Amino acid sequence: MLTMPPNANIPDKWVDEADGKKYITVPSWSAEGGIYKVELDKNTREIRCNCPGFKFRNDCHHVSYLVNFCKKPQHPHAIGVQRTSLEAYQQAKITLGDHQAIVWAAIDAHGPISNKQIASILGWEINSVTPRVLELRVMEKVKFAGYREDPKTGRHEMMWEVV
Repeated sequence: MLTMPPNANIPDKWVDEADGKKYITVPSWSAEGGIYKVELDKNTREIRCNCPGFKFRNDCHHVSYLVNFCKKPQHPHAIGVQRTSLEAYQQAKITLGDHQAIVWAAIDAHGPISNKQIASILGWEINSVTPRVLELRVMEKVKFAGYREDPKTGRHEMMWEVV
């Protein structure tokens, strides 16, 4: 029996039924299309779906997704970030200032420039550059400067320039 945790955040889109249950409809991903109904018993917190997968094995991706979604605490800013993550970010901003300055200087000297180009110039991994660029964008020190085609992959890359 699958149950919703007692402290789960049940979204407002769930509809109350007279028999002590809540339900939400979810789309089918199959070629036939349609919708399925996921029910939550308000007393037992038991959750079930009327899709074939649930009938076959008493579990389905509709139910798993909803249970996992509802387990997460709702953030006041509604962006899916927990308070502890925000606190860690605020503390980390102090130690990241040097790296931000290095990335900003690279953009200032070579911009417009892509994250991949910045990583190449600095000799850093791309996953060290991308967060710094995002932080600089949030701080409005860097802005979007268009796209360029990567000569190796042929894919478009976003370019950045100093504000």
